[in-house]
Amino acid sequence: MTDNEIITALKCCKNLHHTECACCPLGKGKDCIEKLAGSALDLINRQKAEIKRLKKGWKADIIETENIKTEAIKEFAYRLKQIPKKSVSKREIDEMVKEMVGDAE
Repeated sequence: MTDNEIITALKCCKNLHHTECACCPLGKGKDCIEKLAGSALDLINRQKAEIKRLKKGWKADIIETENIKTEAIKEFAYRLKQIPKKSVSKREIDEMVKEMVGDAE
C-alpha cells in the first residue's frame, strides 16, 4: 500500500465499526484491521528512518558551515597579519572583507 492509501484506510477505519469500508483501499475483509495495522507500522517506521536521515544530514550541514566559517576567520586573520603596519585602518579591513566575500559590511 502507498502512504496515502494507508492514511485513507486509517481514516475509514478509525471507529472500527466497518461502516466506511466502501472508501477503504483495503476493502471489506476479515483481516483488514490486521493488514492496516501492519501497513501503518511500516509507514511509521519509514517516516522515523527518514526523520533520522534528515537530522543526520542537517547536523552534517551545520558542522560543514561551522568549518567554513572557521577557515574564513583564519584566512582573514592571516591576511591582517600580512599588513606591514602595527595598526590597521577600518578602510583596510573593509577592503579586505570586500575582497574576500564581496561585501564591505
